[in-house]
Amino acid sequence: ERERERERRGEMAEELYCVRNLFNKKPLENLDKINELPVDVIAKCLHGILDELCGINGRLGLRAALTYYGDRVQDRQALMACYRIFCSQAVRLNLSEEQIKDDLTKSKVDPMVVPVVANAILARQHTAQAAASRNTSQISKSYLTDFDWKVNLQLSNDRISSVRSVCTLLSLNIHNNESDADENVMLELNAEELDKLIAELQNVHRALIQLKT
Repeated sequence: ERERERERRGEMAEELYCVRNLFNKKPLENLDKINELPVDVIAKCLHGILDELCGINGRLGLRAALTYYGDRVQDRQALMACYRIFCSQAVRLNLSEEQIKDDLTKSKVDPMVVPVVANAILARQHTAQAAASRNTSQISKSYLTDFDWKVNLQLSNDRISSVRSVCTLLSLNIHNNESDADENVMLELNAEELDKLIAELQNVHRALIQLKT
């Protein structure tokens, strides 16, 4: 029975909008655990989480969960971790009201609770997005503003007429906040170097997602 439940939750998670680009999806299996909380406690907890995402101390709102769960520390931590990720993903992916409600419904959240969660997120979505952008921009003094690329095929050279080589020319436009100047960086990459660059960018993307959550 437990194995079937795990399989059901795994299949369910794959269908959710909020799991896109998310490295660890397991905490979102606890979305339905919010059903046991009174509605007023749910609202306070969610706004506490959203306060944190907006760069505000959310301790006052989260205290409601602390009071409700008492000594059940693991249950409280699991639920808070779950909704921190869910709220963060809803903000980062700019999920619509319909998408948020769809995810909650698929996760077996009580129909009476679904609009409470959705309304809380939507009310703070833009403020949380602005805070996330500020936090990300502080990671580096420079940031990418635009890029362009093209593929060059070299059919031959002076010594060997049959040689073929393919390289990618990647042009990066970078803005430096300190000097308020733009810089163009040109990279010439062969297939192996391009694969390595893509792999590194994927690692950076995952790290940024975890930072925002």
